[in-house]
Amino acid sequence: MAKCYKFWLIVAPIITAVIFYSMTALALGGDGPEEELVLKPHPCWGWRFCLCEEDLWDVKNPGVEKPLWLGEDRKILYRTCTEIGLPPWVDVYTLGLRMSAGYGLVIFCFAFRQTLKK
Repeated sequence: MAKCYKFWLIVAPIITAVIFYSMTALALGGDGPEEELVLKPHPCWGWRFCLCEEDLWDVKNPGVEKPLWLGEDRKILYRTCTEIGLPPWVDVYTLGLRMSAGYGLVIFCFAFRQTLKK
């Protein structure tokens, strides 16, 4: 029983981080100095997008629906102005993304090593 508890204590933060980062993204401002934390409509790859591609998208892809970060109906969780520099939450977001990927790799290597011992 204690072994199962330890397993979930280690794996639960990974699962939570994967869900969080697959459903959110950073959108860089197109016209002004702004940065947005947006909610994706479905889980997908990619976590940093540029809003300056909006006019270019219509020219290069006529009749094709705009991607999630260019759509007008995007759900903005947080918006900030980056005129004086990047706010601390952007660094925390990217650091958390990198740490969760590294943490997942360590857990995978540990599990692989344990299976080789058996």
